[in-house]
Amino acid sequence: MTVNEAIAAAVRSIGDEVSREELTEWLAQIENTVVCEIAATHEGDTSDKTLITSDGDGNRVLFVPDPYSRLYVNYLIMKCDLSLRDIPQYMNSAAVFSESYKEFADRYNRAYMPLGERAVKL
Repeated sequence: MTVNEAIAAAVRSIGDEVSREELTEWLAQIENTVVCEIAATHEGDTSDKTLITSDGDGNRVLFVPDPYSRLYVNYLIMKCDLSLRDIPQYMNSAAVFSESYKEFADRYNRAYMPLGERAVKL
């Protein structure tokens, strides 16, 4: 999923009540969080782990692959609900985002060894 695809999917769900600049900023936040909290703590992955810095990164492929990439859209929907102060809907979308983030983190933890010393040396 690219930056543009994630934003387009979110706009289909939430409408155009939030600017593209704000959506891009939120997308950068979650991409950078995924890279720093999950990817940077594991060894062996050769994926692109550079951070999103501007709206000019629209064709950039995001770090989280399909089928887990839906977490980006879920995050944008959650942030939009919060910015619109729709708290009941925010609570629902936060739960959906949290589950999608956990699914990806679990998959990544199974696929790549965490950094650090291993407790058992062979």
